[in-house]
Amino acid sequence: MSFLGKGRKSDLIELGTELGVTIPPEAVIVNIKRLITSSENYDEEFVKQVFERIIVERIKGEENEMLEKENEKQRQIEIEEREKQRQMEIEEQEKQRTFELEN
Repeated sequence: MSFLGKGRKSDLIELGTELGVTIPPEAVIVNIKRLITSSENYDEEFVKQVFERIIVERIKGEENEMLEKENEKQRQIEIEEREKQRQMEIEEQEKQRTFELEN
């Protein structure tokens, strides 16, 4: 049962839900663990596998979210760089026109 200490409260709540255990919203971790281990669907090996899957899926989701944020940040940087380059080109064209008009 020590494996139940590896995850987050949200992981335990999801585990309880998958096992058909009703978890009160105000439940603390200790009570959630007790509800899970005392449920009629509790089989330690099965629950351990399900819990590990829940944790892995959460971690993958967090990693994907972090990667998406990093990609979005990189896209924003690229957009800003292109806009800056475009502005520089416009300014250069204006200087060139001014120079041509003066001569």
